[in-house]
Amino acid sequence: PRLIRARLAAAGIAGDAARAALEATLDEGEDALARRTLARRYGDLGAADADTRRKAAAYLVRRGFSPEVAGRVAGVFADGGA
Repeated sequence: PRLIRARLAAAGIAGDAARAALEATLDEGEDALARRTLARRYGDLGAADADTRRKAAAYLVRRGFSPEVAGRVAGVFADGGA
């Protein structure tokens, strides 16, 4: 979402138009969007080790997702920590 906002602003789209575009993108939910983003890059993380999950979460953060969403979707906290 932050990356989307930044790209819209860089393209000269701001204010209500940017807000409407962002809301349309997030209608499905931020977690679902993050999962799709990860699937394009990493495929299925089901059997991934902790290091791969941390890298996937970092990738999401670089793409503009919050650390909370990134960690949750990448399964970084699935083992009770880390």
